[in-house]
Amino acid sequence: MSHRIFTQPCYRSLRRAVLFVCMLLAAQGTRAQTVEAGLRATVNSTWLINKNVSDKGSAQSYAVSIGNSYGIMGGLFLAEFTEITGEIHINKHLQKYTGTTSGGIKYESQNTLHTWEVPIMLRLLSKSLGYFELGAQYSIVKSAEHENDLPGFEAFNGITTADWAKANLSPVMGFGTDIKLIDNTLLMTLGLRASTGLFDMKGTDGLGTDLSDSSLYPKYQRTNSITVGLLFGVSLRM
Repeated sequence: MSHRIFTQPCYRSLRRAVLFVCMLLAAQGTRAQTVEAGLRATVNSTWLINKNVSDKGSAQSYAVSIGNSYGIMGGLFLAEFTEITGEIHINKHLQKYTGTTSGGIKYESQNTLHTWEVPIMLRLLSKSLGYFELGAQYSIVKSAEHENDLPGFEAFNGITTADWAKANLSPVMGFGTDIKLIDNTLLMTLGLRASTGLFDMKGTDGLGTDLSDSSLYPKYQRTNSITVGLLFGVSLRM
């Protein structure tokens, strides 16, 4: 298994994504009457679902996994109740497992993806009903790792970046409320946000084995990423 970490390709993709967000916001800036800037953070239930893993039953069972992200946001109002926003997050996407090996040893393990997330959202706001948002998110995998608590030669704790896809694209949907702390200038955002990846994330199973290994998995299955979580934010509108 290769343990190469993607470096320059990831950061070139990130620079392109950031440049796109900046150009999009700048293009609207001359027409917008209100701009918004702030901080965003999420706490998420995260999943990496693969049918080959699911078919293993008690040998590799998915466990509840909680990831998180934090970053910055900028927004422009296209109309009084319509806003387009761009965000940049540092994100941690986890998938935990529990199981029993063929030798009868119980274990716990975890795959961790460290990613950059760039969501671009269209927000529809209401004075009394909060907001609804819909958009797309581009994800760049910085690094990945696997760890388990198996003893001896069965233990594996290491970098698995080369086994995972480099990037993903996800539709995103959410809703929540913007709470006014100081008039309509300083706001606190509380919401829910969900996304599901369109691309195959590839990756490793609950024991750190490459899911593209045909000797163990003769019929290849794609890996789907899913995130559902709470969104928190503080922002200024000017």
